[in-house]
Amino acid sequence: MKTEHTCIFGDSRRMKELENNSVHLVVTSPPYWQLKDYGNEEQIGYNQSYQNYINNLNLVWKECYRVLNPGCRMMINIG
Repeated sequence: MKTEHTCIFGDSRRMKELENNSVHLVVTSPPYWQLKDYGNEEQIGYNQSYQNYINNLNLVWKECYRVLNPGCRMMINIG
């Protein structure tokens, strides 16, 4: 059986290149709050309030829900 896979590296708060219900699996490891500076002004979790961190993560979860095909899975690595 032939399968096709695409890895996209970018900002998960805005996945404009993906259509609604077009993804069958999301694998993500969200950044921890205030633990690592990735050197990117737009990064989530560093040099921002806890509430802003949570708001940004909620944008990620909303986008993941939008692009996931109904009945498919999202895997979140925490810890």
